[in-house]
Amino acid sequence: MEFITSISRIVLPIITAVLLIKCILTLWLGHPKEKTYGYITDMLSGERYALNMWETSIGRGAACDINVSYDSISRVQAVITRRIDGWYIYDTLSKAGNKVNGEKINKKQTIENGDIITMGKVRFRFEIADDPVIRVGKQKKKAAKKAAEAKMPAQKAPQAPTSSGTQARPVRTSPQPAATPHRAKRPDSYTVETPKTQRKNVRRITQNCLVNKDTGEIFILCGNEVKIGTGRRCDIRLTSKHAAKLHAAVVLYEDGWAIEDAGTGKTLLNGKRVTAPQLLFDGDIIALADERLYFVVKTKTVS
Repeated sequence: MEFITSISRIVLPIITAVLLIKCILTLWLGHPKEKTYGYITDMLSGERYALNMWETSIGRGAACDINVSYDSISRVQAVITRRIDGWYIYDTLSKAGNKVNGEKINKKQTIENGDIITMGKVRFRFEIADDPVIRVGKQKKKAAKKAAEAKMPAQKAPQAPTSSGTQARPVRTSPQPAATPHRAKRPDSYTVETPKTQRKNVRRITQNCLVNKDTGEIFILCGNEVKIGTGRRCDIRLTSKHAAKLHAAVVLYEDGWAIEDAGTGKTLLNGKRVTAPQLLFDGDIIALADERLYFVVKTKTVS
C-alpha cells in the first residue's frame, strides 16, 4: 500500500503537467484563424475595416459589427453580405439611405470590387480579392443561364436565293428595343392570349405570411402592424413561457415588412439580435424565445 501511494505521488503530478501542456498547445496552435474576405475603406479618414463574416452590419450603433461615428449615418445603416453568387448590400430602412456608384439602392444591390458606397454623407470604397467560392457560384449561374437559353427555340433564318435566280422575300423583323440597365417593375395586371378569348386580364396577389412550422399555423400579415406575444391583445399568440406579453411586432414600412423588438432583447433575425427595425425577406427566420416563425412571401394568380 505504501508503495502504491509513493508511486502515485510521483506519477499523478507528471500526468497533470502533461495534460496541462497539451491543453495549452491545443489552444495556441489549434485556434482558428480569422479569415478576411474583403475591406471597406473610409475615403474621408482613410480607415480600413475588414469584412470577416458572411454578414456584416454597419452603423453608428454599438451593436453593429463595424461601428462608424458619423452623425449622417443611422444606428444600423446597412448590411453587407457574401453570397454564393457574389456580394450584396442591403438597406436597413435608414433615413439617409445608401448609394452604390451614385445610384440609390432599393432594398438590395449587388456590389463589385472598387465600387463606391455612399452611406449618409460618407463614402466607402469596397475592396475584395478573388474569391474561389464566388467564382464557382458565378460559373454555375452562367452555365444554368446558357442551358436555359439553349432550350429556347431558335429563330427561323431568312431563306437563301433559289436556284432559278429569283431571290426570296426578306423576313421583316421589328426593331428590338435597347436594353435598359434596370429591370422594369412587373405590373400587377397584364394581358395574355387564349384560344377562346383573345384578351384576358390576370392579376397577381402577393401575401406576406408568418409560418410556424412546428405547429403548422400560418398567419397572414394584414394592416400596418402585427403584434406578437403571449398577451391577449396580441395578433399572434405565443405559447412559450419565456416569451413576454408583448414580445415583438411586425410593422409595414414603405419598403416592406420589418421586425421590431418590443424591448425584451430576445428577438433574433437569422440568428442575430434585433436592435432596430430590420427589413424582412422571403425565407427569413424570426426567433422569439423558444419559438421560430418563418417569413414567407406567397404569390397567386387570380383571373
